[in-house]
Amino acid sequence: MNRFCKSTFSLLLATLLLFSAAGISFGMVLQSTHAYAVGPSVETPAPAPDEEDQQETSGQDEQEKPQETEQPEEQPPVWNPKDQTINIMGEEKKTEKKELIPEQAIPEKDKSDSALTINPPKSENNTSAGEEEDSISDDNNDSPIIEGHVSAVLLNGIDLTENMIRIGEKGKLELALSLSGITLEQYESYQKTIKFSGRNFVPDEPIEPSFLSHTEQNGVLICTVSVEDVLYNGISDKIEFSLLFSDGSGSSISLDFSQTIRTEAASENYEIKSAIFTNSENNIISRITRGNYANLIVTIHDYGISASKFNSVKNKTSVSINTDVFRTSNASISNGTGLKGGGVSYDITFSDVYFSGKDNNLQLIIDYDDPDITKRRLVHTLSQCQIYEPEPDDNDNYPDDDDDHDSSSSKPDIPPPTPNIIVSTYDYGGGNVTAAGNFTLTMTLMNTSKRVNVDNVVMKLSVPEAFTLTSSSNTFYIERIAKRSSVERTVNLSVKPNADAISHPIKVSFTYESVINDERKQFSAEQDISIPVSQLDRFSLNPVEMPSEIYVGEDSSIEATFVNKGKSTVYNVTAEITGNLSQPGQRQFIGNVESGKEESADFLIGALEAGTISGEVVISYEDANMNVNELRSPFTTTAVSFEMPAPDPGLDVMNPDDIGEAPPEPWYQKIPAWGWTTGGVTAIILLSFAAKAMRRHRELKLLEDSDEDF
Repeated sequence: MNRFCKSTFSLLLATLLLFSAAGISFGMVLQSTHAYAVGPSVETPAPAPDEEDQQETSGQDEQEKPQETEQPEEQPPVWNPKDQTINIMGEEKKTEKKELIPEQAIPEKDKSDSALTINPPKSENNTSAGEEEDSISDDNNDSPIIEGHVSAVLLNGIDLTENMIRIGEKGKLELALSLSGITLEQYESYQKTIKFSGRNFVPDEPIEPSFLSHTEQNGVLICTVSVEDVLYNGISDKIEFSLLFSDGSGSSISLDFSQTIRTEAASENYEIKSAIFTNSENNIISRITRGNYANLIVTIHDYGISASKFNSVKNKTSVSINTDVFRTSNASISNGTGLKGGGVSYDITFSDVYFSGKDNNLQLIIDYDDPDITKRRLVHTLSQCQIYEPEPDDNDNYPDDDDDHDSSSSKPDIPPPTPNIIVSTYDYGGGNVTAAGNFTLTMTLMNTSKRVNVDNVVMKLSVPEAFTLTSSSNTFYIERIAKRSSVERTVNLSVKPNADAISHPIKVSFTYESVINDERKQFSAEQDISIPVSQLDRFSLNPVEMPSEIYVGEDSSIEATFVNKGKSTVYNVTAEITGNLSQPGQRQFIGNVESGKEESADFLIGALEAGTISGEVVISYEDANMNVNELRSPFTTTAVSFEMPAPDPGLDVMNPDDIGEAPPEPWYQKIPAWGWTTGGVTAIILLSFAAKAMRRHRELKLLEDSDEDF
């Protein structure tokens, strides 16, 4: 009995121990499971993103984490800018694997915790306008400002902002415009033309459109412009044009318009509309160099998503940027504004962006976190960013070096080639510059060296007597020109009125410095550029004076006069007359006509039959640049024929037989002319002798009377 009790007790005790062990094991399993569920977040490797140098940063506050259990303290990793994640207003996403890099390799301003969170954007509406209203005003601040925008665009009666247009469509284009700052009276007094730009719509030349209607409502002028036979080329999804107002006195006002339309590709069309840099005071920065910090504001136009849809997914939207070039830890997205014709416009602001200088291309990936909307991948070149080129070391290879870069000490070190500065290109407007005019000279200065920069560049211009510098001196300073780089400088010049019509040289001289083999050296260079000058062509032909009538068979003389009022001689002047004349093809070679001289050419005009005589006097000549020109002066006159008048039938015609003998000629008509001459001379001689005899007689008589008195 005792043995049976002992066996039963042992069996019960063993069973109890077995159940206790099972309970303890089950409790430990539950405890470990609970610890795993509430334990700390551990970074786990995640698949690499599609683009290696682009990351995302969360813009939403991190969700509240469960209570963490104690874990061994781990050394926090050093943040690598390449692993940066910007999740703008997004939900919590898996943390990507961070690659540790040496701490000293990161700029001090870039050192931060790897967990980057973007605060929710402020509620203020920081939007970019979808369609900008253009305005143009005179320089005078008191002048009224004319503003306008496009209300509707119709092609063959179809609204292009609501309906899709296809390439090659052609027809009547109607534009509904709203104008402010101009009254109805002013509008009606202007002459109006329209010019399309961008060759998206042709014709692209200024034309006079048809203005179908215009009314004024609450100070806003509403007008409809119609243009016939306009072709859509499909270059872009915009219609851009300028409306020109002219008052007839030479002054005009240009008002530019731009409107987005629906095209075949509009549903998948998106672009970076603009990108600007600003400083901490929100002033625009036009040049960014390596190591600079600035704010980057990018305006996006997305035509594949509506404004309401965008605003609904904005808080989940994430943006990736190429952080090997642009490093930032904060970004925000503004509210979207609808674009006419569909689409949305919004701004992405990257704060405190560090520019590495490696490239000037901005690359973005925009994820709306919507399965129905694809990711937007955009690339935009930022002209404000200057690419940094490091100085070459002694081991760099250059294909233009004469040595083989042999590391053997038997070869001496060969210094780099001497750097030179040249005027690689220059522009003065093309053609010839005109005497007594102004022109702008733009020069591109290039450092030809592939290895060294040039510093402290002083450029000096030596202009000939024909030119005069305006608004600047002849000396310019350039701090640095990087190797294989160029800079531009612009100079305004005027041409003297008496400048010779030849090519005038301008001497461009440079003095500059460069560091070669740790030694600063000075250099100089000179170059000549030529500017051709042409004088104003003031050689003129006076109108030809013609008689009102000429007779058939008779020749009349006319004279063509021409004068050179210019400052240079005209050469090889030739005068010719053409027309339905009796002597066509008359031609005279005059030769050279100097400045201030007048010459003439005489021609004979005649007619073979009655009627209108018309023709031209043509003067051909060569100017100082050997360009052949012509002057023409048309003329017209009437040729009439000379005819004997017919006899009057009312008069009696005398019969020759009825005429009697003519009366005899008088005796004095029978004396020849020589007889009359001889008789006249004889009479004069006789009268002379008679007069002399009478005078002698009177003298003798007087003498006798004197003797008697005595």
